[in-house]
Amino acid sequence: MTFPATEKTLHEHVTDTRAAAARLRARILALKNESARASVSTSEFISLHSTITDRIAEWDAVVLITGIDTYAATMYPDRVGLVWSTEIASMKTAAVAIASWIRTNIHSSRLYDVDNDGRTTATMVTTAAAAGFRTEADDFLAVVV
Repeated sequence: MTFPATEKTLHEHVTDTRAAAARLRARILALKNESARASVSTSEFISLHSTITDRIAEWDAVVLITGIDTYAATMYPDRVGLVWSTEIASMKTAAVAIASWIRTNIHSSRLYDVDNDGRTTATMVTTAAAAGFRTEADDFLAVVV
């Protein structure tokens, strides 16, 4: 009797990393566009920060896998000179910049405001206040294509 492998293959690591980066890219693009149109709840930024830190931890683990650069290069022969760990490092640098912007500019202790009637409303980030986020988002979007 054989048991299924519990370890991911190199192929799974590469494809999972690309898929996670694509999902993160889509989420950042959506928040960038939304923050340009209207005020956005601080909870959206806090949630994105959590997702980014999760992705960074995954990327840190992937670059340590023996053979990942060689395998990724064979997976994408049309991308001459591809060094997977360098691609991940670029994504990570751009993602860290977004996470840093969120930590500096969004206060997780103020997710809700209480008005004079005692009603709670979500704390919002204005389009002007989110301009720095959009700049960092553009940098990330340029790296993850």
